[in-house]
Amino acid sequence: MRNALAVILLALMMGALLLMVLEIRKWQTGRSVISRRRLWIRMAGGTLLWALVTAVFLGIYVLGLGTPQGRPVAFLVYWMSCVVVAFVLMFLAIADMREVETRQTEREMRMWREMARLIAGKPESKDETTDKPGSDAPG
Repeated sequence: MRNALAVILLALMMGALLLMVLEIRKWQTGRSVISRRRLWIRMAGGTLLWALVTAVFLGIYVLGLGTPQGRPVAFLVYWMSCVVVAFVLMFLAIADMREVETRQTEREMRMWREMARLIAGKPESKDETTDKPGSDAPG
């Protein structure tokens, strides 16, 4: 069981790192149209996720803090700091979710304005039909 947990933690560390690298490459090549702010939020979240999984691995396998026996204060401080990092990760996820919601609302408002313009029979405006890079992106 102990070896299985080590393998799972190492796989999570590598998976988080791989996803971060792929997201950066996708953004650099222009295949992703997310804003710089969303990229920053995702990279901060990925870095914290990687650090948290690494801390769990180190805490259990290197520092021997799997149980509080022998060093209860070190155990409490170490794992509480991991809990704090987990809460920061949740707040970053909420920030990313709000960013997605804001962009989706902007897209919907553009769509409704365009639909109203078509119903009214007015010609299209160049400003509102051209999407700004990074302003609306799926995912």
